[in-house]
Amino acid sequence: ETFEAYVADTNQGPFLRSGDLGFYRDGELFVIGRLKELIIIRGRNHYPQDIELTVENSHPALRSSCCAAFSVEVDNEERLVITQEIEQAFLEELNVNEVFAAIRQAVFQEHALQVYGILLLNPGTIPKTLSNKIQRRACQTGFLNGSLNTFASNISQTANLTTQQEYFDCKILLEASPEQRQALLKSYLQNSISRILKLEPSQIDWQQPFTTMGLDSLMAVELNNVIEASLGCSLSSTLILDYPTLNTLVDYLMAEVATPSTSDRLEVKSPSSSLVTLQSGGSQPAFFCVPGSVGTPFYLHSLAQCLGSDQPFYGLEARGVDGKVEPNTQIEEIAADYIAAIQTIQPQGPYFLGGHSFGGKVAFEMSQQLQKQGHDIGLLAIFDIPAPLPNQEIRVELDETQSMVEIAALFARLRGKNLQIPHTSLAALAPEEQVNYVIEQLQINNIMPAELAKPQLRGIVKVLQANLKAMANYAPQEIHPTRIAFFRAGELNSWDAATWLPESIHQQANYGWDKIAIASLDTFVVPGDHVTMMVEPYVQNLAKHLKVCLSKAQATVSAI
Repeated sequence: ETFEAYVADTNQGPFLRSGDLGFYRDGELFVIGRLKELIIIRGRNHYPQDIELTVENSHPALRSSCCAAFSVEVDNEERLVITQEIEQAFLEELNVNEVFAAIRQAVFQEHALQVYGILLLNPGTIPKTLSNKIQRRACQTGFLNGSLNTFASNISQTANLTTQQEYFDCKILLEASPEQRQALLKSYLQNSISRILKLEPSQIDWQQPFTTMGLDSLMAVELNNVIEASLGCSLSSTLILDYPTLNTLVDYLMAEVATPSTSDRLEVKSPSSSLVTLQSGGSQPAFFCVPGSVGTPFYLHSLAQCLGSDQPFYGLEARGVDGKVEPNTQIEEIAADYIAAIQTIQPQGPYFLGGHSFGGKVAFEMSQQLQKQGHDIGLLAIFDIPAPLPNQEIRVELDETQSMVEIAALFARLRGKNLQIPHTSLAALAPEEQVNYVIEQLQINNIMPAELAKPQLRGIVKVLQANLKAMANYAPQEIHPTRIAFFRAGELNSWDAATWLPESIHQQANYGWDKIAIASLDTFVVPGDHVTMMVEPYVQNLAKHLKVCLSKAQATVSAI
Protein backbone atom coordinates (compact mmCIF):
# COMPACT_ATOMS: atom_id res chain seq x y z
CA GLU A 1 0.00 0.00 0.00
CA THR A 2 2.86 2.40 0.78
CA PHE A 3 5.55 1.39 -1.72
CA GLU A 4 3.55 0.08 -4.68
CA ALA A 5 1.00 2.82 -5.47
CA TYR A 6 -0.19 3.16 -9.08
CA VAL A 7 -2.01 6.11 -10.65
CA ALA A 8 -5.63 5.06 -11.20
CA ASP A 9 -6.24 6.54 -14.67
CA THR A 10 -2.84 5.95 -16.32
CA ASN A 11 -1.60 2.96 -14.27
CA GLN A 12 1.80 4.66 -13.92
CA GLY A 13 4.00 3.54 -11.08
CA PRO A 14 5.02 2.24 -8.72
CA PHE A 15 5.16 5.34 -6.53
CA LEU A 16 5.78 5.89 -2.84
CA ARG A 17 2.56 6.92 -1.10
CA SER A 18 3.92 9.64 1.22
CA GLY A 19 0.68 10.46 3.04
CA ASP A 20 1.09 14.21 2.43
CA LEU A 21 -1.84 16.44 1.47
CA GLY A 22 -1.39 19.35 -0.90
CA PHE A 23 -2.74 21.38 -3.79
CA TYR A 24 -1.51 23.03 -6.98
CA ARG A 25 -1.86 26.74 -7.55
CA ASP A 26 -0.28 28.68 -10.43
CA GLY A 27 1.93 25.70 -11.23
CA GLU A 28 3.28 25.45 -7.66
CA LEU A 29 2.70 22.55 -5.28
CA PHE A 30 1.80 23.49 -1.69
CA VAL A 31 2.11 20.75 0.95
CA ILE A 32 -0.37 21.53 3.70
CA GLY A 33 -0.58 18.54 6.00
CA ARG A 34 -0.77 14.80 6.49
CA LEU A 35 -3.51 12.40 5.45
CA LYS A 36 -3.35 10.74 8.89
CA GLU A 37 -4.17 14.10 10.52
CA LEU A 38 -7.37 14.55 8.51
CA ILE A 39 -10.41 14.73 10.79
CA ILE A 40 -13.44 12.75 9.58
CA ILE A 41 -16.67 13.35 11.52
CA ARG A 42 -20.08 12.19 10.27
CA GLY A 43 -18.46 11.18 7.00
CA ARG A 44 -17.20 14.69 6.24
CA ASN A 45 -13.55 15.71 5.93
CA HIS A 46 -12.24 18.56 8.08
CA TYR A 47 -8.70 19.89 7.84
CA PRO A 48 -7.13 20.61 11.24
CA GLN A 49 -5.43 23.80 10.01
CA ASP A 50 -8.83 25.35 9.23
CA ILE A 51 -10.25 24.52 12.64
CA GLU A 52 -7.08 25.70 14.41
CA LEU A 53 -7.21 29.08 12.70
CA THR A 54 -10.85 29.46 13.73
CA VAL A 55 -9.97 28.65 17.34
CA GLU A 56 -7.01 31.03 17.49
CA ASN A 57 -9.17 33.92 16.25
CA SER A 58 -12.05 33.18 18.62
CA HIS A 59 -10.61 34.95 21.71
CA PRO A 60 -7.71 37.40 22.33
CA ALA A 61 -6.30 35.21 25.12
CA LEU A 62 -5.33 32.46 22.67
CA ARG A 63 -1.82 32.32 21.19
CA SER A 64 -1.48 32.13 17.43
CA SER A 65 0.21 29.08 15.85
CA CYS A 66 -0.16 27.24 19.15
CA CYS A 67 -3.26 25.14 18.58
CA ALA A 68 -3.87 21.51 17.65
CA ALA A 69 -7.17 20.04 16.47
CA PHE A 70 -7.63 16.28 16.27
CA SER A 71 -10.25 13.61 16.84
CA VAL A 72 -10.62 10.82 19.39
CA GLU A 73 -13.06 7.92 19.46
CA VAL A 74 -15.78 8.19 22.11
CA ASP A 75 -18.53 5.55 22.24
CA ASN A 76 -17.70 4.34 18.70
CA GLU A 77 -17.90 7.87 17.28
CA GLU A 78 -15.16 10.32 16.28
CA ARG A 79 -15.28 13.49 18.41
CA LEU A 80 -13.35 16.75 18.04
CA VAL A 81 -10.72 17.86 20.59
CA ILE A 82 -8.90 21.20 20.77
CA THR A 83 -5.63 21.86 22.60
CA GLN A 84 -4.66 25.55 22.67
CA GLU A 85 -2.01 27.62 24.45
CA ILE A 86 -3.02 30.83 26.22
CA GLU A 87 -1.13 34.11 26.27
CA GLN A 88 1.05 34.81 29.29
CA ALA A 89 -0.57 38.22 29.85
CA PHE A 90 -4.01 36.62 30.38
CA LEU A 91 -3.02 33.97 32.93
CA GLU A 92 -3.94 35.80 36.12
CA GLU A 93 -7.43 37.06 35.25
CA LEU A 94 -8.58 34.63 32.57
CA ASN A 95 -12.29 33.78 32.48
CA VAL A 96 -11.91 30.20 31.24
CA ASN A 97 -15.65 29.63 30.81
CA GLU A 98 -15.81 32.61 28.48
CA VAL A 99 -12.93 31.16 26.43
CA PHE A 100 -14.51 27.69 26.27
CA ALA A 101 -17.80 29.21 25.08
CA ALA A 102 -16.02 31.36 22.47
CA ILE A 103 -14.18 28.35 21.04
CA ARG A 104 -17.29 26.17 20.86
CA GLN A 105 -19.35 28.96 19.27
CA ALA A 106 -16.69 29.79 16.66
CA VAL A 107 -16.10 26.16 15.66
CA PHE A 108 -19.83 25.56 15.35
CA GLN A 109 -20.42 28.68 13.24
CA GLU A 110 -17.48 28.07 10.89
CA HIS A 111 -17.44 24.27 10.66
CA ALA A 112 -20.83 23.04 12.04
CA LEU A 113 -18.95 20.83 14.51
CA GLN A 114 -19.54 20.02 18.16
CA VAL A 115 -16.33 20.25 20.25
CA TYR A 116 -16.01 17.31 22.61
CA GLY A 117 -12.99 18.47 24.62
CA ILE A 118 -10.94 21.66 25.07
CA LEU A 119 -7.58 21.83 26.85
CA LEU A 120 -6.10 25.28 27.51
CA LEU A 121 -2.35 24.83 27.84
CA ASN A 122 0.24 26.91 29.65
CA PRO A 123 2.41 29.13 27.40
CA GLY A 124 5.21 27.37 25.52
CA THR A 125 4.07 23.83 26.33
CA ILE A 126 2.25 22.56 23.24
CA PRO A 127 4.30 19.81 21.53
CA LYS A 128 6.19 21.12 18.49
CA THR A 129 8.95 19.89 16.19
CA LEU A 130 12.38 21.53 16.06
CA SER A 131 11.16 23.48 13.03
CA ASN A 132 8.25 24.87 15.11
CA LYS A 133 5.48 22.73 13.59
CA ILE A 134 2.60 21.57 15.78
CA GLN A 135 2.80 17.85 16.61
CA ARG A 136 -0.87 16.90 16.42
CA ARG A 137 -0.25 13.22 17.04
CA ALA A 138 1.71 14.05 20.18
CA CYS A 139 -1.11 16.33 21.34
CA GLN A 140 -3.61 13.53 20.77
CA THR A 141 -1.46 11.11 22.76
CA GLY A 142 -1.00 13.69 25.53
CA PHE A 143 -4.75 14.28 25.69
CA LEU A 144 -5.46 10.55 26.00
CA ASN A 145 -2.84 9.87 28.68
CA GLY A 146 -3.25 13.19 30.53
CA SER A 147 0.39 14.29 30.10
CA LEU A 148 -0.16 17.77 28.61
CA ASN A 149 0.67 20.86 30.69
CA THR A 150 -2.94 21.96 31.16
CA PHE A 151 -4.08 25.28 32.62
CA ALA A 152 -7.82 24.48 32.35
CA SER A 153 -9.96 21.89 30.61
CA ASN A 154 -13.55 21.40 29.53
CA ILE A 155 -14.59 17.88 28.52
CA SER A 156 -18.14 16.90 27.60
CA GLN A 157 -19.46 14.14 29.82
CA THR A 158 -21.15 11.57 27.60
CA ALA A 159 -24.70 10.92 28.72
CA ASN A 160 -26.10 7.49 29.47
CA LEU A 161 -28.15 7.04 26.30
CA THR A 162 -30.00 4.04 27.67
CA THR A 163 -31.80 6.21 30.21
CA GLN A 164 -35.45 6.44 29.23
CA GLN A 165 -37.36 9.67 29.60
CA GLU A 166 -40.65 9.61 31.45
CA TYR A 167 -43.79 10.34 29.44
CA PHE A 168 -44.35 14.06 29.08
CA ASP A 169 -47.03 16.11 27.34
CA CYS A 170 -48.87 19.43 27.54
CA LYS A 171 -51.54 17.94 29.82
CA ILE A 172 -48.92 17.24 32.49
CA LEU A 173 -47.88 20.89 32.36
CA LEU A 174 -51.40 22.25 32.55
CA GLU A 175 -52.33 20.00 35.47
CA ALA A 176 -49.33 21.20 37.50
CA SER A 177 -49.46 24.31 39.64
CA PRO A 178 -48.19 27.54 38.05
CA GLU A 179 -45.13 27.38 40.33
CA GLN A 180 -44.24 23.87 39.13
CA ARG A 181 -44.69 24.37 35.40
CA GLN A 182 -41.46 26.19 34.68
CA ALA A 183 -39.38 23.64 36.63
CA LEU A 184 -41.12 20.73 34.84
CA LEU A 185 -40.59 22.30 31.42
CA LYS A 186 -36.95 23.13 32.13
CA SER A 187 -36.24 19.59 33.34
CA TYR A 188 -37.92 18.09 30.28
CA LEU A 189 -35.97 20.29 27.86
CA GLN A 190 -32.67 19.66 29.65
CA ASN A 191 -33.20 15.91 29.35
CA SER A 192 -34.24 16.14 25.69
CA ILE A 193 -31.29 18.34 24.72
CA SER A 194 -28.82 16.23 26.68
CA ARG A 195 -29.86 13.09 24.80
CA ILE A 196 -29.53 14.79 21.43
CA LEU A 197 -26.12 16.27 22.33
CA LYS A 198 -25.06 13.10 24.20
CA LEU A 199 -24.25 15.17 27.30
CA GLU A 200 -25.23 14.87 30.93
CA PRO A 201 -28.26 17.07 31.77
CA SER A 202 -26.16 18.95 34.35
CA GLN A 203 -23.98 20.29 31.49
CA ILE A 204 -26.90 22.07 29.80
CA ASP A 205 -26.40 25.64 30.93
CA TRP A 206 -29.52 27.78 31.54
CA GLN A 207 -28.04 30.87 29.85
CA GLN A 208 -25.59 29.40 27.32
CA PRO A 209 -26.58 29.35 23.61
CA PHE A 210 -27.27 25.84 22.34
CA THR A 211 -24.74 26.35 19.55
CA THR A 212 -21.87 26.73 22.02
CA MET A 213 -22.78 23.29 23.34
CA GLY A 214 -22.58 21.84 19.83
CA LEU A 215 -26.22 21.78 18.73
CA ASP A 216 -25.97 21.78 14.94
CA SER A 217 -28.74 22.45 12.42
CA LEU A 218 -29.74 18.78 12.06
CA MET A 219 -29.94 18.44 15.84
CA ALA A 220 -32.05 21.62 15.99
CA VAL A 221 -34.59 20.06 13.61
CA GLU A 222 -34.59 16.91 15.74
CA LEU A 223 -35.15 18.92 18.94
CA ASN A 224 -37.96 20.89 17.31
CA ASN A 225 -39.66 17.64 16.27
CA VAL A 226 -39.26 16.15 19.76
CA ILE A 227 -40.89 19.18 21.39
CA GLU A 228 -43.75 19.18 18.87
CA ALA A 229 -44.40 15.46 19.37
CA SER A 230 -44.38 15.72 23.18
CA LEU A 231 -46.49 18.86 23.49
CA GLY A 232 -48.86 17.97 20.64
CA CYS A 233 -48.57 21.27 18.82
CA SER A 234 -47.11 22.76 15.66
CA LEU A 235 -44.20 25.13 16.21
CA SER A 236 -42.11 27.34 13.94
CA SER A 237 -39.29 25.50 12.19
CA THR A 238 -36.98 28.32 13.32
CA LEU A 239 -37.93 27.89 16.99
CA ILE A 240 -34.43 26.92 18.16
CA LEU A 241 -32.87 29.80 16.20
CA ASP A 242 -35.40 32.30 17.54
CA TYR A 243 -34.95 31.14 21.16
CA PRO A 244 -31.31 29.97 21.27
CA THR A 245 -30.91 29.38 25.02
CA LEU A 246 -32.73 27.15 27.46
CA ASN A 247 -33.82 30.26 29.36
CA THR A 248 -35.46 31.96 26.36
CA LEU A 249 -36.94 28.71 25.04
CA VAL A 250 -38.60 27.93 28.38
CA ASP A 251 -39.98 31.48 28.62
CA TYR A 252 -41.49 31.21 25.13
CA LEU A 253 -43.06 27.79 25.70
CA MET A 254 -44.38 28.90 29.10
CA ALA A 255 -46.17 31.81 27.45
CA GLU A 256 -47.42 29.96 24.35
CA VAL A 257 -48.06 26.40 25.53
CA ALA A 258 -47.91 25.97 29.30
CA THR A 259 -50.80 28.18 30.38
CA PRO A 260 -54.53 27.32 29.95
CA SER A 261 -55.29 30.69 28.38
CA THR A 262 -52.75 30.33 25.56
CA SER A 263 -52.34 26.60 24.96
CA ASP A 264 -55.29 26.49 22.56
CA ARG A 265 -53.74 29.16 20.31
CA LEU A 266 -51.30 26.74 18.75
CA GLU A 267 -52.33 24.55 15.88
CA VAL A 268 -52.68 20.93 16.98
CA LYS A 269 -50.40 18.82 14.83
CA SER A 270 -52.29 16.21 12.86
CA PRO A 271 -50.91 12.67 13.13
CA SER A 272 -51.24 12.37 9.36
CA SER A 273 -49.47 15.67 8.57
CA SER A 274 -46.78 14.94 5.99
CA LEU A 275 -45.15 18.34 5.42
CA VAL A 276 -41.84 18.76 7.28
CA THR A 277 -40.17 22.17 7.22
CA LEU A 278 -36.42 21.68 6.82
CA GLN A 279 -35.64 25.28 5.89
CA SER A 280 -38.03 28.22 5.97
CA GLY A 281 -37.65 31.81 4.87
CA GLY A 282 -35.73 32.99 1.84
CA SER A 283 -36.86 34.73 -1.33
CA GLN A 284 -36.86 31.73 -3.69
CA PRO A 285 -39.91 29.59 -4.52
CA ALA A 286 -40.29 26.60 -2.19
CA PHE A 287 -38.70 23.26 -3.10
CA PHE A 288 -40.67 20.16 -2.06
CA CYS A 289 -38.72 16.91 -1.84
CA VAL A 290 -39.92 13.31 -1.34
CA PRO A 291 -37.53 10.95 0.52
CA GLY A 292 -36.75 7.34 -0.37
CA SER A 293 -38.68 4.21 0.50
CA VAL A 294 -38.23 4.50 4.29
CA GLY A 295 -40.53 7.53 4.13
CA THR A 296 -38.72 9.81 6.56
CA PRO A 297 -37.12 13.05 5.27
CA PHE A 298 -34.63 13.56 8.13
CA TYR A 299 -31.62 12.88 5.87
CA LEU A 300 -32.69 15.56 3.37
CA HIS A 301 -31.64 18.28 5.80
CA SER A 302 -28.05 18.21 4.47
CA LEU A 303 -29.29 18.99 0.96
CA ALA A 304 -31.49 21.80 2.26
CA GLN A 305 -28.58 23.34 4.14
CA CYS A 306 -26.21 23.12 1.15
CA LEU A 307 -28.73 24.91 -1.10
CA GLY A 308 -28.39 27.99 1.13
CA SER A 309 -30.62 29.89 3.50
CA ASP A 310 -32.42 31.69 0.65
CA GLN A 311 -34.02 28.43 -0.54
CA PRO A 312 -37.15 27.29 1.37
CA PHE A 313 -37.08 23.50 1.55
CA TYR A 314 -39.85 21.11 2.63
CA GLY A 315 -39.63 17.36 3.06
CA LEU A 316 -42.63 15.05 2.79
CA GLU A 317 -43.06 12.31 5.38
CA ALA A 318 -44.92 9.10 4.57
CA ARG A 319 -48.20 8.28 6.23
CA GLY A 320 -47.54 5.63 8.90
CA VAL A 321 -43.92 6.46 9.76
CA ASP A 322 -45.04 7.23 13.31
CA GLY A 323 -46.54 3.76 13.62
CA LYS A 324 -50.00 5.15 14.40
CA VAL A 325 -51.73 4.68 11.03
CA GLU A 326 -51.41 2.29 8.10
CA PRO A 327 -49.30 3.51 5.15
CA ASN A 328 -50.60 4.04 1.64
CA THR A 329 -49.83 1.26 -0.82
CA GLN A 330 -50.34 3.10 -4.13
CA ILE A 331 -48.07 5.81 -5.53
CA GLU A 332 -51.14 7.66 -6.83
CA GLU A 333 -52.56 7.85 -3.26
CA ILE A 334 -49.24 8.95 -1.79
CA ALA A 335 -48.86 11.69 -4.40
CA ALA A 336 -52.41 12.95 -3.79
CA ASP A 337 -51.78 13.19 -0.03
CA TYR A 338 -48.53 15.09 -0.58
CA ILE A 339 -50.17 17.51 -3.01
CA ALA A 340 -52.86 18.29 -0.42
CA ALA A 341 -50.08 18.98 2.11
CA ILE A 342 -48.00 21.31 -0.07
CA GLN A 343 -51.07 23.22 -1.21
CA THR A 344 -51.74 24.26 2.38
CA ILE A 345 -48.76 26.60 2.03
CA GLN A 346 -48.65 27.04 -1.76
CA PRO A 347 -52.11 26.79 -3.38
CA GLN A 348 -50.92 27.62 -6.92
CA GLY A 349 -48.01 26.66 -9.18
CA PRO A 350 -45.47 26.72 -10.56
CA TYR A 351 -44.21 23.93 -8.31
CA PHE A 352 -40.59 22.88 -7.86
CA LEU A 353 -40.47 19.22 -6.89
CA GLY A 354 -37.82 16.62 -6.18
CA GLY A 355 -37.58 13.01 -5.12
CA HIS A 356 -34.83 10.62 -4.08
CA SER A 357 -34.96 6.92 -4.99
CA PHE A 358 -38.57 5.71 -4.57
CA GLY A 359 -39.47 9.34 -3.83
CA GLY A 360 -38.50 10.22 -7.41
CA LYS A 361 -41.42 8.21 -8.75
CA VAL A 362 -43.78 9.79 -6.22
CA ALA A 363 -42.55 13.27 -7.20
CA PHE A 364 -43.12 12.36 -10.86
CA GLU A 365 -46.70 11.27 -10.11
CA MET A 366 -47.22 14.53 -8.19
CA SER A 367 -46.08 16.45 -11.26
CA GLN A 368 -48.61 14.53 -13.36
CA GLN A 369 -51.54 15.13 -11.00
CA LEU A 370 -50.67 18.81 -10.57
CA GLN A 371 -50.55 19.33 -14.33
CA LYS A 372 -53.97 17.68 -14.65
CA GLN A 373 -55.20 20.25 -12.11
CA GLY A 374 -53.90 23.02 -14.39
CA HIS A 375 -50.71 23.88 -12.48
CA ASP A 376 -47.26 24.42 -14.00
CA ILE A 377 -44.22 22.40 -12.92
CA GLY A 378 -41.17 24.64 -12.77
CA LEU A 379 -38.77 21.74 -12.24
CA LEU A 380 -38.80 18.07 -11.36
CA ALA A 381 -35.48 16.96 -9.83
CA ILE A 382 -34.99 13.18 -9.85
CA PHE A 383 -32.28 11.67 -7.66
CA ASP A 384 -31.07 8.28 -8.92
CA ILE A 385 -34.15 6.23 -9.84
CA PRO A 386 -35.22 4.89 -13.28
CA ALA A 387 -38.19 6.40 -15.10
CA PRO A 388 -41.58 4.66 -14.74
CA LEU A 389 -41.54 3.14 -18.20
CA PRO A 390 -42.81 -0.33 -19.20
CA ASN A 391 -39.28 -1.66 -19.70
CA GLN A 392 -37.96 -0.16 -16.46
CA GLU A 393 -39.78 -2.32 -13.92
CA ILE A 394 -38.22 -2.58 -10.46
CA ARG A 395 -39.47 -5.24 -8.08
CA VAL A 396 -38.02 -5.76 -4.60
CA GLU A 397 -39.74 -7.85 -1.95
CA LEU A 398 -38.55 -7.94 1.68
CA ASP A 399 -40.06 -9.70 4.67
CA GLU A 400 -40.20 -7.94 8.04
CA THR A 401 -36.82 -9.26 9.20
CA GLN A 402 -35.10 -8.34 5.91
CA SER A 403 -36.71 -4.91 6.10
CA MET A 404 -35.25 -4.23 9.54
CA VAL A 405 -31.81 -5.39 8.38
CA GLU A 406 -31.93 -3.04 5.38
CA ILE A 407 -33.29 -0.12 7.41
CA ALA A 408 -30.46 -0.44 9.94
CA ALA A 409 -27.85 -0.63 7.15
CA LEU A 410 -29.43 2.33 5.33
CA PHE A 411 -29.49 4.59 8.40
CA ALA A 412 -25.86 3.66 9.06
CA ARG A 413 -24.83 4.60 5.52
CA LEU A 414 -26.64 7.93 5.86
CA ARG A 415 -24.51 8.60 8.96
CA GLY A 416 -21.28 7.61 7.20
CA LYS A 417 -21.06 4.32 9.09
CA ASN A 418 -21.21 0.61 8.35
CA LEU A 419 -23.64 -1.54 10.33
CA GLN A 420 -24.28 -5.08 9.18
CA ILE A 421 -26.84 -7.07 11.16
CA PRO A 422 -26.81 -10.70 9.95
CA HIS A 423 -30.25 -11.73 8.71
CA THR A 424 -29.88 -15.25 10.13
CA SER A 425 -29.08 -13.91 13.61
CA LEU A 426 -32.03 -11.52 13.60
CA ALA A 427 -34.42 -14.14 12.17
CA ALA A 428 -33.67 -16.40 15.13
CA LEU A 429 -35.22 -13.86 17.52
CA ALA A 430 -38.89 -13.36 18.34
CA PRO A 431 -40.53 -10.30 16.66
CA GLU A 432 -40.38 -8.19 19.85
CA GLU A 433 -36.74 -9.15 20.42
CA GLN A 434 -35.89 -8.23 16.82
CA VAL A 435 -37.20 -4.69 17.30
CA ASN A 436 -35.36 -4.28 20.61
CA TYR A 437 -32.10 -5.56 19.12
CA VAL A 438 -32.18 -3.30 16.07
CA ILE A 439 -32.97 -0.19 18.16
CA GLU A 440 -30.19 -1.12 20.57
CA GLN A 441 -27.66 -1.48 17.73
CA LEU A 442 -28.70 1.83 16.15
CA GLN A 443 -28.28 3.66 19.45
CA ILE A 444 -25.04 1.92 20.52
CA ASN A 445 -23.47 2.95 17.21
CA ASN A 446 -24.79 6.52 17.49
CA ILE A 447 -26.79 6.11 14.29
CA MET A 448 -30.23 7.10 15.53
CA PRO A 449 -31.28 9.20 18.54
CA ALA A 450 -32.66 7.75 21.74
CA GLU A 451 -36.08 9.13 20.77
CA LEU A 452 -36.50 6.36 18.17
CA ALA A 453 -39.20 4.19 19.74
CA LYS A 454 -40.57 0.76 18.90
CA PRO A 455 -43.73 2.09 17.18
CA GLN A 456 -41.56 4.26 14.93
CA LEU A 457 -39.32 1.40 13.84
CA ARG A 458 -42.33 -0.81 13.20
CA GLY A 459 -43.92 2.09 11.30
CA ILE A 460 -40.83 2.54 9.11
CA VAL A 461 -40.77 -1.21 8.39
CA LYS A 462 -44.42 -1.09 7.27
CA VAL A 463 -43.78 2.04 5.18
CA LEU A 464 -40.77 0.42 3.48
CA GLN A 465 -42.76 -2.69 2.57
CA ALA A 466 -45.75 -0.65 1.39
CA ASN A 467 -43.54 1.62 -0.73
CA LEU A 468 -41.72 -1.30 -2.38
CA LYS A 469 -45.10 -2.78 -3.27
CA ALA A 470 -46.33 0.58 -4.58
CA MET A 471 -43.19 0.97 -6.73
CA ALA A 472 -43.63 -2.49 -8.26
CA ASN A 473 -47.28 -1.80 -9.16
CA TYR A 474 -46.87 1.74 -10.51
CA ALA A 475 -47.60 2.30 -14.18
CA PRO A 476 -48.70 5.83 -15.15
CA GLN A 477 -51.72 5.78 -17.44
CA GLU A 478 -50.97 9.12 -19.09
CA ILE A 479 -47.71 11.05 -19.25
CA HIS A 480 -47.46 14.84 -19.33
CA PRO A 481 -43.97 15.98 -20.44
CA THR A 482 -42.14 17.73 -17.62
CA ARG A 483 -39.01 19.86 -17.18
CA ILE A 484 -36.63 17.35 -15.53
CA ALA A 485 -33.14 17.42 -14.04
CA PHE A 486 -31.75 13.92 -13.44
CA PHE A 487 -28.99 13.29 -10.89
CA ARG A 488 -27.28 9.91 -11.17
CA ALA A 489 -24.95 8.49 -8.52
CA GLY A 490 -21.38 8.07 -9.76
CA GLU A 491 -20.77 4.94 -7.67
CA LEU A 492 -22.70 1.68 -7.51
CA ASN A 493 -23.09 0.06 -4.09
CA SER A 494 -23.23 -3.74 -4.22
CA TRP A 495 -26.66 -3.86 -2.49
CA ASP A 496 -28.11 -1.35 -4.92
CA ALA A 497 -26.73 -3.24 -7.91
CA ALA A 498 -28.17 -6.55 -6.69
CA THR A 499 -31.67 -5.27 -5.93
CA TRP A 500 -33.26 -2.14 -7.32
CA LEU A 501 -30.87 -1.41 -10.24
CA PRO A 502 -30.59 -4.29 -12.73
CA GLU A 503 -27.74 -4.15 -15.24
CA SER A 504 -30.15 -3.45 -18.12
CA ILE A 505 -31.15 -0.18 -16.42
CA HIS A 506 -27.68 0.81 -15.22
CA GLN A 507 -26.35 0.73 -18.79
CA GLN A 508 -28.72 3.55 -19.76
CA ALA A 509 -27.07 6.91 -19.04
CA ASN A 510 -30.24 8.73 -17.97
CA TYR A 511 -32.33 5.74 -16.80
CA GLY A 512 -35.07 6.52 -19.35
CA TRP A 513 -36.00 10.02 -18.11
CA ASP A 514 -35.17 11.52 -21.53
CA LYS A 515 -38.39 9.93 -22.82
CA ILE A 516 -40.49 11.93 -20.33
CA ALA A 517 -38.73 15.30 -20.16
CA ILE A 518 -40.43 18.26 -21.86
CA ALA A 519 -37.20 19.28 -23.62
CA SER A 520 -33.58 18.17 -23.49
CA LEU A 521 -32.88 16.35 -20.23
CA ASP A 522 -30.31 17.87 -17.85
CA THR A 523 -28.29 14.90 -16.55
CA PHE A 524 -25.61 15.08 -13.85
CA VAL A 525 -23.36 12.31 -12.56
CA VAL A 526 -22.58 13.19 -8.95
CA PRO A 527 -20.15 11.67 -6.39
CA GLY A 528 -21.33 9.00 -3.97
CA ASP A 529 -23.60 6.01 -4.36
CA HIS A 530 -27.40 5.76 -4.30
CA VAL A 531 -27.48 6.61 -0.57
CA THR A 532 -24.33 8.61 0.18
CA MET A 533 -24.93 11.08 -2.67
CA MET A 534 -27.55 12.68 -0.39
CA VAL A 535 -25.29 13.29 2.63
CA GLU A 536 -21.98 14.92 3.47
CA PRO A 537 -19.54 15.27 1.89
CA TYR A 538 -21.02 14.28 -1.51
CA VAL A 539 -24.26 16.23 -1.17
CA GLN A 540 -22.36 19.49 -1.64
CA ASN A 541 -21.70 18.60 -5.28
CA LEU A 542 -25.32 17.57 -5.83
CA ALA A 543 -26.56 20.80 -4.23
CA LYS A 544 -24.28 22.91 -6.44
CA HIS A 545 -25.85 21.49 -9.62
CA LEU A 546 -29.39 21.50 -8.22
CA LYS A 547 -29.06 25.15 -7.24
CA VAL A 548 -28.15 26.06 -10.83
CA CYS A 549 -31.09 24.01 -12.18
CA LEU A 550 -33.52 25.70 -9.80
CA SER A 551 -32.23 29.15 -10.76
CA LYS A 552 -32.56 28.40 -14.47
CA ALA A 553 -36.04 26.97 -14.03
CA GLN A 554 -37.17 29.91 -11.91
CA ALA A 555 -35.84 32.35 -14.51
CA THR A 556 -37.64 30.47 -17.30
CA VAL A 557 -40.93 30.50 -15.39
CA SER A 558 -40.57 34.22 -14.64
CA ALA A 559 -39.89 34.97 -18.30
CA ILE A 560 -43.03 33.09 -19.37
